[in-house]
Amino acid sequence: MTRPIAFTIQAIREGNAAAGGHWFDPAAMRFFRCRVLGAVFTDDEGCSYFVTSEQGPHGPRAYSVRRYDRTTGAIATVGAFQAYSSPETARTAAKRAAKGGAL
Repeated sequence: MTRPIAFTIQAIREGNAAAGGHWFDPAAMRFFRCRVLGAVFTDDEGCSYFVTSEQGPHGPRAYSVRRYDRTTGAIATVGAFQAYSSPETARTAAKRAAKGGAL
């Protein structure tokens, strides 16, 4: 089932949960010390890109670009996990990915 295009993190959360996903479950977010940044960038096919940050027990916080597929409700990492050291560079990469650019 195709869901409406997600332009907000809340819409992505709802779409993932409706598809049976657990990506945003509070326990999972705590375990990975995951935070979701607010910006969402959407491509021409309706897939949405956003940024998360995670922090290991002994390392610095690092940032990853995520892709939400509205057809399946799935969320995947785009490029390498924790590939970015700042939120600004990760947001730039997410925006580029939504425009069809390579990371």
